[in-house]
Amino acid sequence: MESFEPPHPEQETPRGACAPPSEDTAFAAFRDRVTERVLAELPEHVARLGADVAMIEARRIEGLRSLLRYAVERSPFHARRLEKVQGFDPDRCEIADLGRLPVMRKSDMMASFDDVLTCRGLGRARVEDALARTRSQPVVMESADVRCISIASGGSSGVRGVFVYDDRAFADFVLALSRRTMARILQSGGVPPGGILAALVAAPTAVHATGCAPAVTNTDRAPFRYRMVPATLPQTEIIARLEALQAPALYGYPSVLARLAEARRGGRLNLSPLVVACTSETLTPALRAQIRGGFGVPIVDTFGSSEGLCGMSEPDSDVLVFNSDQCIVELVDDDYRPVAPGARAGSC
Repeated sequence: MESFEPPHPEQETPRGACAPPSEDTAFAAFRDRVTERVLAELPEHVARLGADVAMIEARRIEGLRSLLRYAVERSPFHARRLEKVQGFDPDRCEIADLGRLPVMRKSDMMASFDDVLTCRGLGRARVEDALARTRSQPVVMESADVRCISIASGGSSGVRGVFVYDDRAFADFVLALSRRTMARILQSGGVPPGGILAALVAAPTAVHATGCAPAVTNTDRAPFRYRMVPATLPQTEIIARLEALQAPALYGYPSVLARLAEARRGGRLNLSPLVVACTSETLTPALRAQIRGGFGVPIVDTFGSSEGLCGMSEPDSDVLVFNSDQCIVELVDDDYRPVAPGARAGSC
């Protein structure tokens, strides 16, 4: 669950206008590189949705080996730990070998953050400073060899984590979150000129992944264009902004969407989206029924972690399909030991 933050003055827009804020040059360049990668790689990502198990497994092994090689070459933290694993060879590692590799907990990562990073010259102090200065747009950081942005987790596990993305990694993150929706759009006739407008009722800060969406899609080339409606506003103001936008897609926190569904049912919200999608909070059966009943359209559930694991359901389904071609999910017990298929995982 993402943390809520009060809106900053520069994040606010005149009532009904819903215009995105101006962008700094560094972020505009970063956003454009992300957009170029998303557009170039979208067809291949959509094709992956129909991949068989063997193709996904091959991609996972290739990705795992590439990741381990990069970690050994660029991260002092991982190099020290992996060289202690008997017989470790990143070019021969299999998914079954993950149980032999040392686990990095979020607390480990944050305690040794500077050594964990593969972009040399940044460091935790600089990343935290960028996050502290983040408002509606991420703050771009430059090191000797990369330009990147950072986002933070909500800290619901008890430890707040911060994560650094270059444009390539962030494009992969965007594709993981959007490719199922894009596949449905392409099947129904394609993206209209200017992209599809989506209203996003969420915390109005790009410190978290959800809040990055309006800034990263603030370009005519983006297939989706998100417009932020701060969830921290009074409901009457949220309704006014949504009615001014009249976006065909509505995204937001289930708890907020449920209240908006009741407002629509009671005649206080004049909005008829074609799709409603939930994010960041658990979509309980009761909330799903409330949102579905109020808006009268299928509900899509989404899951996105700041680390890069993403999941999305089919409309009105309660099953999340994760990006297993990009991330490997390992179920473990309370002592971080892998559990057998079908066995109950731990609560850690």
